[in-house]
Amino acid sequence: MQPVNMPVAKRIIANTEAILSLLYKANVSISLKFDSAELNHESISEMICKGFEISRKSLEGKRRDKVLVTARMLYYYLMRLHTKCSLEQIGMYVNRHHTTVMAGIRQATNLMQVQDEYLMKYATPIFDHINTIYDLKAIQTQIAAPDA
Repeated sequence: MQPVNMPVAKRIIANTEAILSLLYKANVSISLKFDSAELNHESISEMICKGFEISRKSLEGKRRDKVLVTARMLYYYLMRLHTKCSLEQIGMYVNRHHTTVMAGIRQATNLMQVQDEYLMKYATPIFDHINTIYDLKAIQTQIAAPDA
């Protein structure tokens, strides 16, 4: 990998922060957090709740509206992909049995493979957000690393 040009990297971060500020002012529903060391239950559930415009209580609740079921499936999928949580732990966060989590992950995976419009309408901005977090973390790591 090539070393990062420091002025360019700092400009990228400054521009990204400016863009995020504009998105926030425009009331975009996805909230970006770069201070988190990693994706965890709190950050993923916050992204899901804001992306689907639902409350945390709804995510953890018993209602089975399509938007809530889809939000939970995507939550299970992201938790399994980006954390070291077991199926039981993921289920405990949203008051579900681990077999429900397994079924939700399988269904989310299947829907993403066929590019289900309803799921992708919500999932695409969330995936873009996660990729942005990882890209910025990589840049910040290279900035912090001394030249070798």
